[in-house]
Amino acid sequence: MTRPRLIMTLLVRDAADIVAENVAWHLAQGVDHVIATDNGSVDGTVEALEPFARDGALTLLHEPSRAYLQDIWTTRMALMARDRMSADWVICNDADEFWCAPSGRLHDVLPDPSERPCLLVCRRHNMIGPRDALLSVHWADALIYRAVSPPVLPPSPETEADVQAIRFQTTYFQHQVPAKVIFPTRGLNRVKRGAHGGIYDGHAPEERDCAVEIVHFPVRSLEDFDRTVRRIGSSVRGRPELPQLTSWKYRRWLAMAEKHGSIWPAYREALPDRRQVAADLAAGCLIEDRSMSRALRSLPASRLPEPTTAPPAVAARDDGGRLILVSGPDGAACASVGGLLVRLGATPPLNSDGEAQLPAVHTAILAEIGANGPAPVDPARFAAPVARAYRATLFETLMADFADLNQAVVADARLCRLLPLWRELCKERHMGLSVVLCVGALPEQEADALPWARRILDAERNSRGLPRFAVLDHDLAADWRAALGPAEAWIAPDRTGPLLPGEEAPPADLSRQPLVDARPALVCGILDAMQALAAGGDTPLLTAAFDRLGADLDRACGVLPPDDQAVRRQVLERCRALVRPRGIARRLRLRRLVAEVRAAPEFDPDWYLAAYPDVAESGADPARHFVRHGAAEGRNPGPRFDTLAYYQAHPDVLAAGQIALLHYCRSGRAEGRAILPALPAPA
Repeated sequence: MTRPRLIMTLLVRDAADIVAENVAWHLAQGVDHVIATDNGSVDGTVEALEPFARDGALTLLHEPSRAYLQDIWTTRMALMARDRMSADWVICNDADEFWCAPSGRLHDVLPDPSERPCLLVCRRHNMIGPRDALLSVHWADALIYRAVSPPVLPPSPETEADVQAIRFQTTYFQHQVPAKVIFPTRGLNRVKRGAHGGIYDGHAPEERDCAVEIVHFPVRSLEDFDRTVRRIGSSVRGRPELPQLTSWKYRRWLAMAEKHGSIWPAYREALPDRRQVAADLAAGCLIEDRSMSRALRSLPASRLPEPTTAPPAVAARDDGGRLILVSGPDGAACASVGGLLVRLGATPPLNSDGEAQLPAVHTAILAEIGANGPAPVDPARFAAPVARAYRATLFETLMADFADLNQAVVADARLCRLLPLWRELCKERHMGLSVVLCVGALPEQEADALPWARRILDAERNSRGLPRFAVLDHDLAADWRAALGPAEAWIAPDRTGPLLPGEEAPPADLSRQPLVDARPALVCGILDAMQALAAGGDTPLLTAAFDRLGADLDRACGVLPPDDQAVRRQVLERCRALVRPRGIARRLRLRRLVAEVRAAPEFDPDWYLAAYPDVAESGADPARHFVRHGAAEGRNPGPRFDTLAYYQAHPDVLAAGQIALLHYCRSGRAEGRAILPALPAPA
């Protein structure tokens, strides 16, 4: 009996973080060959596929078009598999889907060639995880939960109003996901959009349930989600002939992002937070499943990093004592946590009625160095000669407030910005130092968001490298002793069992539940990052996420050189002299540069044509014009990116003659470099 030939097609764009594992997995599952079409990737996807092409296991096609022609390109690959490579069966796959046969060999589920061809229907399920986990660990370690009995999605919408009116029972990716099929190639005419079915010459084959399971990793980072929503949402919006049900979730999420000026409302609708995951696990709605994570890491070609764990927070004892500093943006929450630490055995101030002098000293120092607003504190302030006097005053006050400095608790929201002083003081006085970061009430108004964000990000940045942990209000309300477990390990490492009778319940003032639905995007991002830190995710990935949030805050606060027209004119002159389109075109192919610009979330072609009527009148393609002329002329690629401000803030980019937008996309965003909204070019 002739063994049937099975070929997989793969349509990819900017999937460098997963595509190599996808191809290696399916080759290991017995796929005979892979045909991949790259749709203008700029993130290293092509480079990840090329080794498979060199080995003869993959045929690589290039399709740079930005039109949303998924069904056409997928059909082209499927017919190529049949007509040129003699495929009997075809799997039309996406980079984030992994097809798993019970035996580990996909050929085992294929019918005997003598049987009548049929469509093999394969069930899919989404792997999900807490949004904040994606900030601190690799997606393979974050997306480890799946729904037990996922609810059915609402009926498909028929109008744009229907799309926006949908209400979900739970987050989107916890719902049922449509099945996909393995196609018999005989008589295949066209693959339907989404590869959920096909059009055949004559009668379509009957459907038959198949034991293959498809594991889907739908969202692997906030940036990936943002990019996908804007790309697909814009593409389907640009094709009015498509029915409303086509990619309706991306239409919905793009409209939400435009309405709120942020992708966060859509992101919260797509994935749950840590509390919801915990509740759904307890209710039996979710189960943990790490089998695919382990299987992918076992592949010889796997590039997945080993699971990242945070080092244990263990504070070393020193002769001078050991302090526990409690800080965060909410003074009431700091005081509550400080009180709970005392109940665990930490040393309280001498005056238990709250008359300690340290908060007053903190206030005076902050006022003197001008650090009460949302702008960052100049690090030189803490290195100036006067800082020694500040530290001496802090130590004298500390001695007056505490009889014993071992496990002494200092709880004050103002510590957020003064931690550099305390770190240096403890170093001078040979004292150990641990930090508890607490998040209490969230800001209700946009005007309150920047000071709140500055305090919490300062506390996070200034406590790096110290034994620390984070605690959130809702964790304290649920189980305050468990939430403060790391601190109890510092204070009384050998204690087991309850404290005093009747002390297990949290105080009433810790029962607040944070509301996040209407919060600014920056607040939502910080809250997710703090949830990751509270869960023990103090990893390099999370540090980079906090740095990006800090850059967003600096941009919101205008912490870049002033928009002085004379300065901007000087930058523009240097830009025209140094950013030479011809030189750039010699270094990189023009088409690749144009593709990178089109893929950038900050590039808005419609805005570009509206902002620069001369480009619109010329009929030039906006992305091509920006690469060849606009970048060197200091033009802005979209409303969220000011070219001259980027050069002004980062002169190394200008000195290198790099296009500002492309530098930001390639490395500036990851480095936490700030950008500002677009301003007109100087006259």
